[in-house]
Amino acid sequence: MPVKSNELEKLQRTDHDTLIRLEAKLDGLVNDVKEMKDGTTKTLADHERRISKIEQIVTTTKLVESLRELKTLKQEWRDFNTTLKVYRLISGTVGGVLGAALVLLSQVLLRMWGFL
Repeated sequence: MPVKSNELEKLQRTDHDTLIRLEAKLDGLVNDVKEMKDGTTKTLADHERRISKIEQIVTTTKLVESLRELKTLKQEWRDFNTTLKVYRLISGTVGGVLGAALVLLSQVLLRMWGFL
């Protein structure tokens, strides 16, 4: 059965419209793939920079020596705090004894002079 020219034109328009929609979707898909590729490339470059910095730190830092120094500093800090506490105790005790002696001395002197 022969196709009429009106029907043929409708089919061609429908095909044309479908092809335009497909082309638009394909263009969108191509753009999405480009964006994904750019994002992945950027992420990989960022990771490479980070890894490079970490490798540089590891190769330039002597971790075992740093740990020993840290432990030594920690012990020195503890010793300093202990010494400081001892000095505070001694100075508090001496101050208390001197204060008590001054109070007793003042009472003795006041009694000698007849004020009490």
